[in-house]
Amino acid sequence: MTDSQIVQSLEQFSRQPDSAFSGAVIVSRIVDPETDVDWCRQRLLELASAMPRDADATEVARALHEQGFRGSEAYYKSENSALTYVLSSREGIPISLAVVLLGVCEQLGIEAVGVNFPSHFLVAAGETLIDPFTMTVADPQQCRRWLESHGLDPSTAFVPATPREIVLRMLNNLSGLARSSGDDARALELTDYKLAVMPATLPIFLERVELWVALGVVDMARRDLAAAIELSPDDATRRLLGERLAALDDVPSRLN
Repeated sequence: MTDSQIVQSLEQFSRQPDSAFSGAVIVSRIVDPETDVDWCRQRLLELASAMPRDADATEVARALHEQGFRGSEAYYKSENSALTYVLSSREGIPISLAVVLLGVCEQLGIEAVGVNFPSHFLVAAGETLIDPFTMTVADPQQCRRWLESHGLDPSTAFVPATPREIVLRMLNNLSGLARSSGDDARALELTDYKLAVMPATLPIFLERVELWVALGVVDMARRDLAAAIELSPDDATRRLLGERLAALDDVPSRLN
């Protein structure tokens, strides 16, 4: 069941997205309702205070690596998206480790940004790319070769991610885990949180439509598909979604 307090927190964050860390703490509460927000922030301050004097982002990453921060071997588990777990176990997935790195850099006044690289999340400090999964400098040429091998455009792959986009990607990771385990109800719940971060976002409404259909709640699928049609960017998209809406008449509902 969607937690209304978390929705309100995400809505407030969306209005004032001051840092990825503050948004990620809210995501942690979704994974672990017992998340101690104050402890997470205090732990971040402790990490920042232990950094070398006048450190840059690469030195912060190196110091975090020396303190044991590393990529999780058990990659596909929701705890890896919870800062309370990542900060205590010192392991996580690229984006949650990136949030720690970005948070420490922010505390030290070091300019660094997240990068929504398709393969996995990166951190950029000036011209330097950092792989948070290993807390080491990444090879830009290797990243470009990966993009080319997958037919992706390098010109759009290194765009900095806003705090809201970082939180949305974290929520997408959680919904991907839910769907892979067959928990469509949990995935649907997570779309409520996504809309709190990114209201009136067409792909989220389309995701909700598919989840409602999977759950056999066709009336709700119609409602969200109608909302998606209103958000359509052009006539061609509206026409396609209108056809999808008409096709829902042939989909049986499992609720009576």
